[in-house]
Order: sequence, then structure tokens, then C-alpha cells
Amino acid sequence: MHRSAKDFLEAQTSEQKYQARLYGGGTTDKPDFSIARIDDVKGIDAVLLRELCMTGVEAFDRKTMTYQEVEEHVLKSHTLFYVRNKEGRIVGFAGMQGSMDSEQRSIYLSGAALLEEAQGNGLYAQLSLARIRVGLEAGATLVHTSTQNPKVEAGIRDALDSLAAEGRIAGHTIKREHLKSYYGRMLTSEIPKSRHSEINAEYGKLDYGAGDAYKLSFELQM
Repeated sequence: MHRSAKDFLEAQTSEQKYQARLYGGGTTDKPDFSIARIDDVKGIDAVLLRELCMTGVEAFDRKTMTYQEVEEHVLKSHTLFYVRNKEGRIVGFAGMQGSMDSEQRSIYLSGAALLEEAQGNGLYAQLSLARIRVGLEAGATLVHTSTQNPKVEAGIRDALDSLAAEGRIAGHTIKREHLKSYYGRMLTSEIPKSRHSEINAEYGKLDYGAGDAYKLSFELQM
């Protein structure tokens, strides 16, 4: 039986309570950062929206992503998680969209950005984990995203490995589809690298100057 949008939103509400427990009332296991969640992204406060968008612009070096592009990605999200540092400044965010009316229910991980100070400590993997948990509660068995950054793939794989270790999923498979000129440009000032040489080797096949990317599809084994 397919789930409606109403069912998806109800599952999100249930998951929000779970996330409060997972993060100890909004804190992560990183003492300098806290994570908050927004389900009504369309009704987001204008001041918060601007802060999120300015964070996105700064995360992309103020050169490769415009304010309008970041805003569009943020407002397309059904659910969005954002990160504050200990001074209260937003240092990153990650959105998601759900598709629960198809034969195979899925989520799309969209619109993610982290400032340099918030990188390299597993926060992206935690944001991926939080979004995937929302999808699992809504019955999703497929996770999609598009990226030219191997760190994104590595973070999602780390999150899925955590879920497998918990016994929440049995495992996962990954499929990469090469999207030529998908972005039309390189989105970062330098070619990004992850800590995993085998993942970096796959991304070395992309033409960054042309804006190539991968569409990633993770099928969850339940």
C-alpha cells in the first residue's frame, strides 16, 4: 500500500520525537555543535531563511553558488536539518524531499552545505543519518542524491553503515549514474577529496570543468 503525503508528514512528526532522543534534546555527539529540524520549510522565518542562505553562499566560497540558488534548494526541501556552533551561528544545513506515492518509496537528499569549521568531524554523516531515519520511518527503501563531491557519498555510506550496525537495515547497494554537464560548472573552488581513495578514484572520472556529477541511488536492504 502506498503512503500519502499526509502519512509521510505523520511519520516525520514521529521521527522528530526520535531525533530529540538521538541528539539528547538537540545536541550532537560533537560538543561544539547542535542540530535543529524544520518540517514546515515553506513557512520558515525570513531571518532564519536568510541566515541559512548566507551560510550556503559562504560554504561555496561566495563564488560558485548564488544566494538565489541556495534559497531555491532550501525551499524545495520537505524537511531540513541545520547546525549551529556553540556561539549560535548556523554553520551548515541539509534538506530532503520524500516521494512516497511510487512503487518504491524513496527520499532525495538535497541542498546540503557545511562551513569549513564544521567539516571533517562526521557532521555530514550525522545529517545524512538524520534524514535517512526520517525516510525509514515513512517507509522509504531507496535514497537518491546528485553530487560531484566524494565527501557526500562517503558521508551517506557512513550513515548507512551505522544503520546496518544498529540492525535498522540489513545493508545497502549503490548505483552511480554519470550525469554529464549536470551542474554546468564546478561547484567548489577546488576539486574535493574524501578520506577514501576508492571513492576518490570514481570521482576522478568526472569532468569538473564541464560540471559533471553522479546521480547516486542507494537501495536499502531491509
